[in-house]
Amino acid sequence: MIERPSTREREAATLYLTDLNMRKDIDSQTDLLHFNAKVQTSHSKTRSAYTLMDPGASHCYSDSKYAKILGLPLRSAGRMSVTTAGIKHPPTNRYQVWLKAQIRGITENYADISGWFTLFDLNGVYDLIIGKNWHSPTPHLVDSDNVLHLLDADWSLLTDGRLAFVPRLSLTGLRPHQGRYREVQSHCATIAKAADINLISAEETERAMKSIGKPGGDRIFVIDIRQRPSEDTKTEDGHSILADLGKWRAQIRQDYQDLFQPPTGVPPPRDDDFRILIDPTAKVPHRQPYRMTPAEREQFKEQIKKPLANGWITNSHSRYAAPVIFVKKPNGTLCMCVDYQGLNKITVKDRYPLPYIDDLLDKLHGGGIFTKLDLASGYHQVRIHPDDCHKTAFIAPEGFYEYKVIPFGLANAPAAFMRLMHGILQPHR
Repeated sequence: MIERPSTREREAATLYLTDLNMRKDIDSQTDLLHFNAKVQTSHSKTRSAYTLMDPGASHCYSDSKYAKILGLPLRSAGRMSVTTAGIKHPPTNRYQVWLKAQIRGITENYADISGWFTLFDLNGVYDLIIGKNWHSPTPHLVDSDNVLHLLDADWSLLTDGRLAFVPRLSLTGLRPHQGRYREVQSHCATIAKAADINLISAEETERAMKSIGKPGGDRIFVIDIRQRPSEDTKTEDGHSILADLGKWRAQIRQDYQDLFQPPTGVPPPRDDDFRILIDPTAKVPHRQPYRMTPAEREQFKEQIKKPLANGWITNSHSRYAAPVIFVKKPNGTLCMCVDYQGLNKITVKDRYPLPYIDDLLDKLHGGGIFTKLDLASGYHQVRIHPDDCHKTAFIAPEGFYEYKVIPFGLANAPAAFMRLMHGILQPHR
């Protein structure tokens, strides 16, 4: 026997299928709902997406650049005619991406919006647009308080033969001022890029804050950086300190032009050239080259030119051989790497200590003027001892080479580089 709902529930449930997608005054874009969505990337991580709920859009859309960042596979949707913002676009070949996504209300409620999204150039205004192919099959209602109610059919509330619905989940959309976070985000990203500062997402910040106080947890510092008043930036004679500082920096760069050029050539021999000490009883690692796609072969030919021209690598006849692999960067380009796992397993490990970040920060206490040393291609400015160069040999279908300078991915390389820098900077500490 089905329990009859209360009078209040019955009154709240008088929502009919014919009235679900009806809403007044949706002509202006300000009346449409905005949400932040969580989207799963190709690496099973989540990425935030600024989302517009637009029942007038003919399909669900993903910004083309945003879809590329996610790294998910695409499928051809053939020739399609789409409608966005009241404009019907002529048929053209389009692509779609399957997104596993959820929209999030400001009260931390989630609703699934997974499905096929058609790629469309949204000019960075939105990351996702939820269109008719979600609105039509999904019973929902938007009230005057900017709240999206997802509904379930209740067969016990039939009235005059019409099916009634009850609210299942309610999500509150972003307020108008919250929808402008992308402008702030873009401005912050521009400043951070100019200052060489790495940004982290809100989700990463939230995880870091939750780990505060736990063993091995993160530590968070809040730094308030303010610009000095204009009267403090001038000397007694009225000259601008910032202008003088800019001239001084330009003069320094001119006087030491050779130091600001990309490093070329093999560094001179030193007493502390990098050594690769291996277990004498171990078997020499020698692996066959990995197969490469045509695109990887072209990348290998292109990326091998610079180290060959600089003398960092040379042809090899070594008994050692490590295969070359290519790793895809977030921007879609391929990075050539050498798989030195076999060599690293038999290498005697260097125990030179690496600095603790807490100690480094403590040493800054009381300082007023700070400088930064940005050493470009630091590893490639450390020479490998001639007796050990053959151990760095790497093999590819297009050739067999060995390094004369420290490559990336080699055991003991961080410790050796730290030892070198401590020796160079010791007189200035």
